Amino acid sequence: HLTQFSTLKTIEGIKQVGMETKIDANKVSKLVVKDKDALHETIDGIDWASAEYVGFDINGAGIFGYILPCDDKSGTMTVTLADGYYVITQTLPVSSFVPSEEGTLNGNDVFFGQRIYNDETHDFATFINEAEAERNPLTKENFLVDVNDSYGSFVGYDALYGFYRFNINALGFGGTYYNYQNKQPNVRFTVTGDEYDRTPYVLTRATNSGCIECAVLLDENNMLLPIPLEVAKNFGGDGENTLYNLDDAQYSETIFPIIVNANETRTYNVINLYQNWGRFPLSQISSIQFHQPYYHLSTGVTETNCIQLLPTNAPGLPDHRAMSAPFWKTQPQHNSGGGHSFLRYTDSDGVHSQSLNTTAIIDSYGPTYCDITLGYQCTDGSISATYTHTEFPQTDENRAFYELKYTFNKDISFSDFKNDFTFYSMTDNNGTGTYKKVGYLDENNESVVVDSVVAIKEADSSSTVTENIYYLGDKCPYFSFFMMPDWNRESSSAEGYTNLSMLFKDWKVISNGIETDAQLCIRNKNEYIYLSMDLGNISFKAGDTITINAILMPWGSQEMEDLEENRLGEDHVADYSSTCPRYSDVLEDGTLYMDKNVRDVRINTLLNPLYATAVENCTVLDSPFVPKLKSNDGQTATFTLKGGQNNVATRIYGFDKLTVP
Repeated sequence: HLTQFSTLKTIEGIKQVGMETKIDANKVSKLVVKDKDALHETIDGIDWASAEYVGFDINGAGIFGYILPCDDKSGTMTVTLADGYYVITQTLPVSSFVPSEEGTLNGNDVFFGQRIYNDETHDFATFINEAEAERNPLTKENFLVDVNDSYGSFVGYDALYGFYRFNINALGFGGTYYNYQNKQPNVRFTVTGDEYDRTPYVLTRATNSGCIECAVLLDENNMLLPIPLEVAKNFGGDGENTLYNLDDAQYSETIFPIIVNANETRTYNVINLYQNWGRFPLSQISSIQFHQPYYHLSTGVTETNCIQLLPTNAPGLPDHRAMSAPFWKTQPQHNSGGGHSFLRYTDSDGVHSQSLNTTAIIDSYGPTYCDITLGYQCTDGSISATYTHTEFPQTDENRAFYELKYTFNKDISFSDFKNDFTFYSMTDNNGTGTYKKVGYLDENNESVVVDSVVAIKEADSSSTVTENIYYLGDKCPYFSFFMMPDWNRESSSAEGYTNLSMLFKDWKVISNGIETDAQLCIRNKNEYIYLSMDLGNISFKAGDTITINAILMPWGSQEMEDLEENRLGEDHVADYSSTCPRYSDVLEDGTLYMDKNVRDVRINTLLNPLYATAVENCTVLDSPFVPKLKSNDGQTATFTLKGGQNNVATRIYGFDKLTVP
């Protein structure tokens, strides 16, 4: 637990900083305190100047403890009993970090902390082992870096942050995309344990201007370990978090746990990935330094989506990039498009609700595919929602596969559902205008393109049209939002813009415990598109659900001439060519097929879906987009994979050994 104390102006007379924690003494059955002399079971007779850790056995909970860092930079700790509470006070004298100006703080950042421990055992044995291991960290003598197979070096233990640090050289995105897609900086190291069983955290940090996109951990036999690695970075100069990083310095790091048992020797190899994983581009999730939780998803080094967990009306997609648009001239990235938001509604009593983020669970951070489930609670408590965002490393289009699940927590009714309930909304976010065209699969399951409300007003200034409603068909319908007015490359700050679309695999509505027929519809109001259902006056009871399986897909650009040259750059040729379809075709009757990319994905991904059939030693599990199977008793699973388009991934469960099945 790291505490940062910052002063924004000169403050005089401060002698110390710190924190205080109170624990109800009636809930404590036992305690232990360790000082330099011994381990104590009361708070009497303690040399608090040398206290190292304290642990409490909490009735009905388990062990809770504070462990001071071993670097002596977090002050001292005392425990007193007052007014029915155990009071833990941790203090740090100002003189320890401003020795020349004791008592005066002016723009200083003060960092101190402690390790927080808890378990459910009601037994201090594991806590004491962890505390002693924390207070006696491994040293450089315990780590041996393979200099013949590494791009980095061991630095040491950071007691305040709680990790063993390695430095590593990172790579730039442009070079890895165009010139060396399979170059993978790594650190291969051997660690020898001491008398304690440990589960230490390791951090690799880039020491140059490069950033890390993804990482994997291998064992001594180069077998991929099922250990999640968190890749975190900041692109310096963006000013995305000015509170905690005033200089906006660039950094890039990977954090992960390992196991080192007592007197054991283990070898690990952490590999930083950029463009390819084998023959395929990787698909990855990393975090970006931001003032709110923020996930960065990419195919190789080419950014696809950024998920920003906004406090309300979320998730947002501040970056939503189309693979079929041209690259920027400066780097292998596409333009972003769309201002996005999910669930909002007004019930029959006129109560308006939006969404609050509650959870984010990453089931696959890469390198083969991304899978993150976001949990939300509506502000009136009536509906809980989960949005599962899945990406394959696909290079023709950026298909973000979504499972949208809504559960009603209490009874609620709507007077006019299609106008009062919005599952999703989108608009342009590039500041260059609004979209002129709306494409969709109509009630007859025919593809049509119509003028948007903005285009209608533009053509006829006297028009009173402010909103149009379009009803979608039932055979994998879609809608698309595209064609900017008055866009031109010379006046734009980037190359092209991005169109938006959403395609639907299936949906299901349970109202009052009964499955109910539902027709999807979209409202085009001013510069926005809103997704809803034509359910009229309808009520829901606690336990009812709505499920929608869909694809959220940016696509194409008005700038599509010389597409391959624009995508790869004039002076570069990639190892693989990712030829993208043009965004429009002319049919034999002269009709302009303006959103062909969206219609093609409907055919190759929804009407011809990716699916698996079991052949031997496995069974197929239910999953809307990612083919999932379960091996029988850990045997080799043989199955047939059909449908879909471009690079895909499967997930097979049922293995319990780290070997090739």
